[in-house]
Amino acid sequence: MREDDRRIGERTAPVARVVAAAAQTFRPNPKLNTAQIIMELGKGEALVSFLEGNGTPAMVERIMVRPPSARIGPITPEERKAIIAISDGWLLFRPNDNLARPLKCHGVPTGPTIAVDPSPDRATA
Repeated sequence: MREDDRRIGERTAPVARVVAAAAQTFRPNPKLNTAQIIMELGKGEALVSFLEGNGTPAMVERIMVRPPSARIGPITPEERKAIIAISDGWLLFRPNDNLARPLKCHGVPTGPTIAVDPSPDRATA
């Protein structure tokens, strides 16, 4: 046995014990080998278990985690125009329509008139 192989073997036993202990903390899922999956998890993957309505843990599942897509700061005027161009809600308020128009929803009585300032450089909070 090579020296490198012996060192890897020495580290494998403690790792296997730790992985087995971690796997036992999840509620078993008959479709998954939790200990094996812990060793195989890659970037963006996770093992998760949520609480059910009665407070008991649900079975563990393997999932892909979506990276955050938020940002801090206001959008640019160009981004605002692009969002408005594809928005269905903007159809209620045409940018060149200076008249305030009532908001009409299916099954909801017409309420007060809503006026919108369509200028993209309007300050928003």
